[in-house]
Amino acid sequence: MKKKPVENLEQRIKAADPLNHLGTPELDISLASRISSSKSHKRFNPVIAVAGLAAAGLLAFSIGSAQQPKPLFSIGSSASNSTKTAAQANTKLQPGQSANEASSPATGDAAQGFAAGKMMMPYVSYQYFGSEKLSQTGSTGSVYQFAYDGNPKSALEDFAKFFGLTDSIELQFSDEFSTSYLVGPKDYTSATVSLYTSPGNTGWNFNNPDGYVQPDCIEKDEFGCTRWEEIKADPAKMPSAEEVTKKLSTLAKIAGWGPSNFKISQTRNEWGVSAAATLQLDGKPIAIEIYASWGQNGVLNYAGGQLGQLIKKGSFETVSAKAASVRANDWRWSASAHHSLYNYPELAQPMLLKTSPEVSCESDCQPAEEFKPEVKNVELTSARATPVVVYSQTGSIWVVPGYLYESEVGSIAVIALIEGVIELPKESEAEVMPLDAGVAR
Repeated sequence: MKKKPVENLEQRIKAADPLNHLGTPELDISLASRISSSKSHKRFNPVIAVAGLAAAGLLAFSIGSAQQPKPLFSIGSSASNSTKTAAQANTKLQPGQSANEASSPATGDAAQGFAAGKMMMPYVSYQYFGSEKLSQTGSTGSVYQFAYDGNPKSALEDFAKFFGLTDSIELQFSDEFSTSYLVGPKDYTSATVSLYTSPGNTGWNFNNPDGYVQPDCIEKDEFGCTRWEEIKADPAKMPSAEEVTKKLSTLAKIAGWGPSNFKISQTRNEWGVSAAATLQLDGKPIAIEIYASWGQNGVLNYAGGQLGQLIKKGSFETVSAKAASVRANDWRWSASAHHSLYNYPELAQPMLLKTSPEVSCESDCQPAEEFKPEVKNVELTSARATPVVVYSQTGSIWVVPGYLYESEVGSIAVIALIEGVIELPKESEAEVMPLDAGVAR
């Protein structure tokens, strides 16, 4: 008995393919029909085999593609996510300063910088490895985007009213990437509040020169003042703890934060008062804050932060602390944990090398010896799971699962998500950013 000719084979392949928009191989239907109706159909025929393999391969590709979700976002190549350790920065941190605020983020070595015509050169390069005591069990964690969906100019009006400013809103600048508005004098001679917005990122700043006390010069030399009058804060002029809490809570409300997802901390010393409202996630602090400070005269001199709220994007698998430890050597996986969680060891002063010779020569000069930093292996002895902040290629703020590792040279944070959830830049795409990339304020 002859078999019926194969009809509509291409349509049947497309119907079985969930991604049929990708197209299918062109098949010669008449050829397939002749082969099917041939008396020798019991014999192996390479044309049938090739057609079958093509269809099976396309189906396998379609199914595999459907199982690979599109990355949530692309990590920025600016390396602004970087949280290199305090040791890598070879810089003594100031109180309240985060590790990535004091480090050069785009390298795995010690930070590079400039001072008085000299270049700060790294002399130790750290190679991290995970302790065998680290957990080898993965888990799951939630990913959030911190975004603002309100009216920026309306928020700026509320900030201006809060700070007692009555000037109208002025457009500072606007282009395809960002827009900035200002309330107050453009020369900043008195209090101002500004707001800037870009795709996925909206922030604000208040500045008041009246809150900065200018000390008198006590001693001078031919180069200028060598010693200034020491002016300490007057405790009687400082705002009370209740007043500080109330102000920070109001600022957080204007910024669109929820009423119960942040905690307020305060510091009082001889220089004044500083306070921060720190966003919390599942009871853990994250590197998104609203900050305010009062000078020695008790006047609010600065405040600033980010507008927005946490928007959950889903739950995703994470690798184990042991598996993620190798990411400490790859800046693309770096992230910002909250600065209160970092361990800052005492560090040696950086070595300074002059960038230009004091003497000149013509033919008898020897080429400078190539500088090679010492490579030191550093064991990551422990890890804690904590939410970390990263920035996308467009500047939007994301909160993802991470690990904060401890070592003899300090703390370092990395992203814990499995590969594929977010898109990483190529290693060659790193760009050196200013050293103030850190806590989102």
